[in-house]
Amino acid sequence: MIARRQLIAGEQLIMDWFAVRRTPVTHVALITIALSTYLMKKPFVVVDYSPDVIEFLTRQHIECLYGDATDNELLAELHMAKAQLVVSTITDQPTNISLLKYAMHHNQRASFICHADDYNQAAELYNHGAAYVILPHFIGSERMSNFLNRNGLSKKSFERHCQKHLMALGQAAIDHS
Repeated sequence: MIARRQLIAGEQLIMDWFAVRRTPVTHVALITIALSTYLMKKPFVVVDYSPDVIEFLTRQHIECLYGDATDNELLAELHMAKAQLVVSTITDQPTNISLLKYAMHHNQRASFICHADDYNQAAELYNHGAAYVILPHFIGSERMSNFLNRNGLSKKSFERHCQKHLMALGQAAIDHS
């Protein structure tokens, strides 16, 4: 388990990156997962098509490669046969299916986590062998349900949660309010 104190610095790092660069949420997810893996002291490599993300990760001494997830030559460099976990934050369904098929062809023991926009996409990815499919709306609903179970309907609890949420969203959210 990752210690909460360790994550605070990482969360700030992610929030700062999000606020300064207006990073797409998928890249925040990628950076969050990379940070968690790093703190677990597990070897990993991040592949991204954004030069800004690669530059940021390089400055943080996180092993990364610039490239396209559909490039078979790049994928061959990753030695997929040794991977325990493959995480795709790509939002394009055909790309996720292609990457999932590649990963499963080279290593059926690896867990593959990816993103889907709806339940039909998630079902298709599970049918192709995904270990877990991230559905942002489902996760958001689940988190809100947990929040209500812990805090009830107290307006003060919502206000505290709102402040944390605004901080996590960064300056962009505050500018738009």
